Amino acid sequence: MLMGIIGTAIGLIVGVAIEWYCVYIILFEEAGFLFPVLIPWAEVGWIAAGAMIIATLAGLGPALRTMQLRIPEAIAYE
Repeated sequence: MLMGIIGTAIGLIVGVAIEWYCVYIILFEEAGFLFPVLIPWAEVGWIAAGAMIIATLAGLGPALRTMQLRIPEAIAYE
């Protein structure tokens, strides 16, 4: 779940910065139009929740497999 939180935070920071750059710099330079930056927070919340659920489920399989390993066998494998 922590990887989902970190990935969501990085995605939000980078995504908002890129959207701002595209709207205020590129679009204004190319077309001369200036639009406000609108962030759909409801969709951001749904995507963030989905990312955290998927990250948690992705880590659950290896965690369950690791729980069933005996420590001496895991150390002997290395």
